[in-house]
Amino acid sequence: MASDLTNGIDTTPTVSGAGLLGALKVGLLILAAIIAFVGSVVAVSSWLHSDFDGTFWIGGGVVLVVLTLVRPWWFWDHPKALLARKLLTDRGAFLTYVAVAAVIISIGIRRDLAIAHARKDCLSALSVATDAHARMRTLYGRGATNLPHVDREARTITCERLLESR
Repeated sequence: MASDLTNGIDTTPTVSGAGLLGALKVGLLILAAIIAFVGSVVAVSSWLHSDFDGTFWIGGGVVLVVLTLVRPWWFWDHPKALLARKLLTDRGAFLTYVAVAAVIISIGIRRDLAIAHARKDCLSALSVATDAHARMRTLYGRGATNLPHVDREARTITCERLLESR
């Protein structure tokens, strides 16, 4: 296609319709993968009666391990992965990705275990509460504190919130 020069300005379209359609397909594929991942995390966390945030971290770590083992071109040849491979060698980058995934998974497991332990403590405290005031103090004054978190996640969850998910 010859370029149209109008007053020295190239007015040739830089993106074709087929290119836009291809980009739309890739975008929809990425959106579908994100929806599938979040949907599977919701399903697993409700099936196991575990915390969504903890299960999300575990799932993210598992995805990172799988991508590191399978090494699809779009993951392993990404500019950041190429930089890591250049600085650390292929084996070093592989071990680094696996180590990061292990840390991510451990954050999720620690959070799930802390919440499960706090839920058990809440049930125990509620079983010995003798009157309505003691039950209210237990529901709103106790719970899981100092949870493993990242940025905006809740550090504290009351017994009321811990028990409502069951």
